[in-house]
Amino acid sequence: MKRGILAALTLALSLTGASAGAATLAFATPATDPAISDLFTVDIVAAGLGNGVAPSVGAYDFDIAFDAGLIQFIDAVPGGELGDPNGMPPTTFFSQNAAGGVLDIFEVSFLAPAALDAAQGDTVVLATLTFQAIAAGTTALSFDQALLSDALGNDLMPTVMGASLTIPAIPEPSAALIFGTALWIAARYGRRSR
Repeated sequence: MKRGILAALTLALSLTGASAGAATLAFATPATDPAISDLFTVDIVAAGLGNGVAPSVGAYDFDIAFDAGLIQFIDAVPGGELGDPNGMPPTTFFSQNAAGGVLDIFEVSFLAPAALDAAQGDTVVLATLTFQAIAAGTTALSFDQALLSDALGNDLMPTVMGASLTIPAIPEPSAALIFGTALWIAARYGRRSR
């Protein structure tokens, strides 16, 4: 009797597209804080997938929010785990659009589910984002929308984690240092003019 209930529950879950895995979606930020004017990269990483088996990532669609007053979006590059958008023929389609502190990125694979499952590990870099730090402060990176599906188009329903970045202020020289430097310059040029 218990086996029949378990088999029926397994069949119902597979028909609804529910995923048995516990996928997570996170940002891998730089190990050190970027300085103002620095370019830096942030990876979008999916973990908790099958390692060479289902589930694998077949498509994603993200809206990522950030403080456009502190960091400027430069570019997004697909991680390559869903296929090659530049191949002949392309095996994936990738799109990006940024406006007003929101980045929308989308990718879908054209590879067969078995090929995706075999090619992907437990952790997958979905995309690498490049930003430039433009002002001091702390900004959050968060998913306003995070749709992640497996190779068959089933929703993976990932646990989503945000991140924060701190851009330190450029230290201003102390008043004593400025005053001391001014005295040194005045003394140096004062001796030359005699």
